[in-house]
Amino acid sequence: MKKNSGEHMPHAITAVVFVVFIVLGLACATRPSVGGSSELYFDTCGGIGKIVATQYVKRGESITIPGGEGLSLGGATFTGWYCIYSDGEVATYNAGESFTPPGGYIDFYAKWELDADDLNSVTGLANKLVWLQNNAKSGNDYTIELSDNESIGNHTLIYPGRNNITITLKGIDSNRIISSAINDRLFYVTTGVKLVLDKNITLKGHINNKKELVYTWKNGILQMNDGFTITGNGGPGVLVHGTFEMNGGTISGNKANFGGGVSVGAGGIFSMKGGIISGNNCSGVFIWNDGTFVMSGGNIMDNTASEGGGVTVYYDGTFNMKGGTISGNKATNGEGGGVIVMERGTFTMNQGIISRNTTNGIKRGGGIYLGNNTIFRRTGGTVSGNVPDDIYQLPSQ
Repeated sequence: MKKNSGEHMPHAITAVVFVVFIVLGLACATRPSVGGSSELYFDTCGGIGKIVATQYVKRGESITIPGGEGLSLGGATFTGWYCIYSDGEVATYNAGESFTPPGGYIDFYAKWELDADDLNSVTGLANKLVWLQNNAKSGNDYTIELSDNESIGNHTLIYPGRNNITITLKGIDSNRIISSAINDRLFYVTTGVKLVLDKNITLKGHINNKKELVYTWKNGILQMNDGFTITGNGGPGVLVHGTFEMNGGTISGNKANFGGGVSVGAGGIFSMKGGIISGNNCSGVFIWNDGTFVMSGGNIMDNTASEGGGVTVYYDGTFNMKGGTISGNKATNGEGGGVIVMERGTFTMNQGIISRNTTNGIKRGGGIYLGNNTIFRRTGGTVSGNVPDDIYQLPSQ
């Protein structure tokens, strides 16, 4: 099951080929019939060290399930792998076991075990996440408090057979930094999980990491509150294919091919009620492929892109502006300093402010640029002080 940028993503049953971005998502094949060839991806669920390579298996052939040699995760012990099939079955596999794939893309998730009675007795973020992998219960809320800076691997928050689990991260006393030990994403929020990013924590990426720092998959929920920062990544700060609720905090200084701050697609929903998205490269917010962005508060400011410095609305993306401010953004080589709407994009403006945005002085649409085959509805709000103009509609061809 492929994730973005050639990775794998669980539970998807769709394939989308997009001119800017490619996502291929396929659920684990349904057993027991043996289909065509298989691609087997091994998610270490936070383990760092020797990464288990993706394996390609021809139809009808078998492989030997790999072990966890060279992998480590805090004080936890590697105990094998499990896979969630499209019919809901959770199957476990031991190292050395023979396995004949049923065809298609298959994700294996590392199983880690930790000897601890309760969450409070566990030390360190990585160990606490292992404890939750084994012990979290449906409908429960769990709070992880950090008293030190942490460097962790890519943690997939997935809990087979359980749902409605909320995990809250917060720093104690002063700001704590969570960084990547392997220049990878930090959190992958899957179906049935809500991750709350609370006060006194900074998620710090690396310029060489081209993946997003946090990824929400279908029906996964991310909530960000005041006092939390996502910064310094070489890819988007947040990729939304599920739900992202931004109540406060800051997303800044992230670089990407598009959507340096937040990228929303594949039916994802981003709701911005407060906070700041600033200083990101290649648009503060990028909306595409049935993604929806609802802005009722907060500030999108001082972001840059070739076009669409503040917000880019592309193929079947929807932007509803009900409040907030988009200001000081710049399109360095194209149109739409504040907002650009292109190729079947829809922009509805009821309230809010779009001001002081610019293009490079040659291109149009300093505030808003509307391309062909787009929808723009405006019932209120302020669009003023943008250079070279406030709103530009491309003439119909």
